[in-house]
Amino acid sequence: MSITFQIEKLTGRLAGEIDVLGEEHGAEFTYHREVKGTTDIDWGYYFSQEAQGWVNFFTARDGAKLVGYVVNYAGKDRHYRRITRLRDDTFYLAPEYRGTRLGISFLLAAEREREATKVDILGWVNKAKSDYEAIWLRMGYVKEEIHYTKINPQRGA
Repeated sequence: MSITFQIEKLTGRLAGEIDVLGEEHGAEFTYHREVKGTTDIDWGYYFSQEAQGWVNFFTARDGAKLVGYVVNYAGKDRHYRRITRLRDDTFYLAPEYRGTRLGISFLLAAEREREATKVDILGWVNKAKSDYEAIWLRMGYVKEEIHYTKINPQRGA
């Protein structure tokens, strides 16, 4: 096992690898899958945002194989215009790489890259099906928001 962590430029190859791993991710963590269906990533949006410097892709590889990713995006806070924020759009580590120090090493390496961006506020999003709260708190984060969702009973009507 030769694990490396790095920021990668978005390419068609990386998008394809994330599509494959992302399907595992979606099956494991997505709510409302009966409405959302399978993962259908808007890669045009991500290519555009990366070209503008708003998105980056931090990856974990075992040799050449993609085993994890953190997709970060940055931008101006819409309520506090002088503030910039960076948060993950999504993160995932393949199950066979969890349960060891590798998972926390991956998050800490991603955190170092995130801090180097010099934005004002950093954030992580935590799916309710995966509780990382203790990790975030140990890393100095505070719980800021909790989101609730439901399927609109009038959708398509």
